[in-house]
Amino acid sequence: MANTPTSTVPTEDTLGTTNNDIIALFQQFLQNYAQLNGGKRQLPPIYPLETQEDFPMWRSRLLSVLERHGLDEYILTDVPRPESPIERRQWLEDRADVDDYLRAAVIDPNVWNSLEELGWKATNINPKSTFDMLTHYFEDNTLDGQFTLLQELTTIRRGTFASMDAFRRRVNYLKIRLQSEESVFKMPDGGFMLLTLRGIAHEYPDLYYQCINAYENKTLTWSTLMLEFHRIATAESKKPALTTIRIDRENGSTINTNHTTATDTSSRKPRS
Repeated sequence: MANTPTSTVPTEDTLGTTNNDIIALFQQFLQNYAQLNGGKRQLPPIYPLETQEDFPMWRSRLLSVLERHGLDEYILTDVPRPESPIERRQWLEDRADVDDYLRAAVIDPNVWNSLEELGWKATNINPKSTFDMLTHYFEDNTLDGQFTLLQELTTIRRGTFASMDAFRRRVNYLKIRLQSEESVFKMPDGGFMLLTLRGIAHEYPDLYYQCINAYENKTLTWSTLMLEFHRIATAESKKPALTTIRIDRENGSTINTNHTTATDTSSRKPRS
C-alpha cells in the first residue's frame, strides 16, 4: 500500500520563522509606501539668517518649528545613538533633516567658510555642532556681550513681551547662553528661577507666590517652572483678546486697542 503524504504539524520554530518573514515583508511594504508618498519630512521654510541682528528672532522661530516636529532636542542636546536598528535609522534621518534645515537657512558661503576655519566640518552630519557654530558666529560671545545678556535677564519682565510663550522662549534662550561653556556668568538653576520669577511677579502674583513657596521648600525645578509657563501660554493662546475703546479727545475719533488678560488677578503685591 502506497504511503499517503501527511500534513506536517507546524512547530514553534517554523511558526517563528514564518512570523519573522511576515514582519520583514510588512516593514518592506511600509518603506515602499513611504517612498511612493514622498516619505521625506517637509519642514516649513523660515527666513534666511544673514546678520547678528537677525539671530535672536531666527533662533526663536527655528526652535518653534523644530519643537512642533519633535526635533528641537537635536540642536539643544547631544542625542545619543540608539542601539535598536530601527530607532538608529530614525535617529540618522532626524539628524540629517535638522542639519539640512540649518544649512538651508544660511545662504552666504562666506559664513560656512568662516565656520570651517573655526573647526566646523561640512562632511559631518551633526546638527548640534552646526547650530553651536552658528551661535558662536552670529552671537557676541565677548565679555561685554555676555554681560549684556545677564543684564537682560536681571531686568526681564513679562509685560514687555507679546505673549507668555515669547517670554518663556526668551528666558530659556538666556539661560542656555549664560550656561554655555564660553560664559563667565554661570550660576545654579536657582538663580535663573528667582530672576525669572521676578519677571512675572506683577502679571501673575498668585503663580509667583506659589513658585516662591516651592522654591523655598526645594521642590521647584527649572523644568517644572517651564512646564507651568507652557500651560499658561497654551491657555492664553485660546483666549480672545479683549477690545477696549479709547476716545481720542483731540479729534473725537475712537481707537480700538487690544489687551490680553492675565491669568492671575490677585491684588497682593509681590516682593520687590
